[in-house]
Amino acid sequence: LQSLEAGCRVLRVPAHTDLVKVGVLPTVAGGFFPSVALEFYAQRPDARIAVMTGPNRYLIDLLRSGKIDLMIGRIPSSKDMPGLAFEHLYDEPIELVARAGHPALGLDPAQILSEFPLILPNPGAIIRQSVDQYLSALGLSSLRPALETVALPVALTMLESSDMLWFISRGVVERELKNGSLVTLDMKADYMSGAVGLTRKTGFDQNNLTNLLATLSHQRAAKNTAH
Repeated sequence: LQSLEAGCRVLRVPAHTDLVKVGVLPTVAGGFFPSVALEFYAQRPDARIAVMTGPNRYLIDLLRSGKIDLMIGRIPSSKDMPGLAFEHLYDEPIELVARAGHPALGLDPAQILSEFPLILPNPGAIIRQSVDQYLSALGLSSLRPALETVALPVALTMLESSDMLWFISRGVVERELKNGSLVTLDMKADYMSGAVGLTRKTGFDQNNLTNLLATLSHQRAAKNTAH
């Protein structure tokens, strides 16, 4: 009887066809994407955005299987690109961040990384390769991190309660950098950046809602760059 009642409730609920499914990576989840979603809602309050989060490879699998329409975040690795199309939005630096007042401020990068515990992005994260290359260039390729994560709630608590340092995309910690709870340390490496954009399947359907979200993403990126 409970199953029958549940089935009747589902049948009574109007079907939602105005839906766009988006995969959002941590680099855009904290600031960029919410601003785009608010603009989307202002234009289409009758529509819905279903947001999925997770690691890059997981979201790519959802994209290929059609479970999401669009992915927003770092450009996928070349081995994951066949059958996918990438639209550039902006370039974003990888930062080394610490709590405000950290004793490493002003020290040489090699000294900082040798003396203080480090949080690295997960091995499957897009930015991990760039971080590993940077550490190798400093002769620190054998350095063992204290923790590996791209999750802000976990890393932020660790940073605030210790002298740990974290390599992470600036977009993940943008709010904390603006309010001063976290600060960046100068790594003297301007090349530590990467492309952020939209990823869709090649020959994607001309879904009006997906295209609207993509257009608003490009417009927001252009506004942010202009500022």
